[in-house]
Amino acid sequence: MRIGTRWVLLAVALAASSASAQPWGAMGLRADRPSRSPACEAARESAESQILHRLRDLRVSESATLGSLAGPAHPLWRELEAQVAALPDAGTPRTLPDGTCELTLELRLEVLAGPLAQALRRHDLAGRAQLDRLAALNGQPIFRATGRGRPGGLQRSRELPPLWQARCTEPGRRAAVQAARQDALRKLAAQLQALPLGEAGRVRDLMTNQPAVVAVVAAVAAQLALAREKGTLYHTDELIVDVVLELPLQPVLEAIRRAQPEGPARLDDAQIRHALAAAGPTLQATGSGVPPESSLRPTGPATPLARPDWPASLSARGQASVQAGPNPGQARLLALRQAEQQARESLAQQARALPVTPRTRLADLADRHAPLAADLATLIRQAPATQTTLEGNTAHATVQLDTARLWHVVEYWTKQLKLTP
Repeated sequence: MRIGTRWVLLAVALAASSASAQPWGAMGLRADRPSRSPACEAARESAESQILHRLRDLRVSESATLGSLAGPAHPLWRELEAQVAALPDAGTPRTLPDGTCELTLELRLEVLAGPLAQALRRHDLAGRAQLDRLAALNGQPIFRATGRGRPGGLQRSRELPPLWQARCTEPGRRAAVQAARQDALRKLAAQLQALPLGEAGRVRDLMTNQPAVVAVVAAVAAQLALAREKGTLYHTDELIVDVVLELPLQPVLEAIRRAQPEGPARLDDAQIRHALAAAGPTLQATGSGVPPESSLRPTGPATPLARPDWPASLSARGQASVQAGPNPGQARLLALRQAEQQARESLAQQARALPVTPRTRLADLADRHAPLAADLATLIRQAPATQTTLEGNTAHATVQLDTARLWHVVEYWTKQLKLTP
């Protein structure tokens, strides 16, 4: 296969970002990637998505969540996504009588705290973060998520589902497959960078700390381009395609060694054996892609989105302590503002958790579409404070949001952006 320029650029970009990603290695690398059924692959993706949603709502101080510090497009989330993908399964996946697969992931907050603190400092986001209190701030020491995958939810490429035949053109299908392949290659590259080499560190160190860094990056890019396609799976109920890629590890490590100059820093047999023992003979990753909007065939008038059974309003309460200082009045005012801000953050979490359809939450739409997310943030900021009080040295605030206004925003953007929740 010809080495595409895009993969060389990908490897160079990964080399440039590896210094910032390095501390995440402490969270661990998935030791093996067993061959899974489509249902278990879907369950794994679902569990990873749930963990990432939990991390967006992770409280990092009394008045801030991780999502409030770093927006959806912030590079911090790319680091987090790669590391969640590297989490090992918590136990053995379970297959139910109907063929549905259940798979659980666990993320310990005490393990997350140190690497997250370093990442926030690198991105100038540390602020007043209290990462030594993550478990107390979030009321639990572990984030646990169980994903479920249906055996009939995916279909192999030789049997293109009716939905794809009816809605997507052939150029759109090819573009979706290419996007899925790029996503899988990116995940393979992240796994490869985090691969341990014993006392020599990790593969990412070879891509930044060596005089032959350009040759090493080119060798990695060449091997990524040779990743084998294990299967292409089309979702039967939505326009999403998954591509599974497999990368034999021994040839990659040998290519890196050939690109290095002779000397003590060159990979040796023991380091290669260490890497193979940690990850197994192959790396495997599943990438997802969707066809461009311009490639979709027109459909008839859209069925109006039915309003879910939401409560008439959402209410959230926050509190903050009055800090001692030379100006008691200013301290009380600041505490009231902090209590109100905490209440708004809690209100945002409630709003994001609201269902839009049986399989889609408001958070899913907001994370994918910036205009909707911006309007949601505006509604939260404008939500009136229905009560603010001072009880001793503690300030309390309650804010309330009319869900009719929230639904109007959701309905508007689903029409304007032609979203399919």
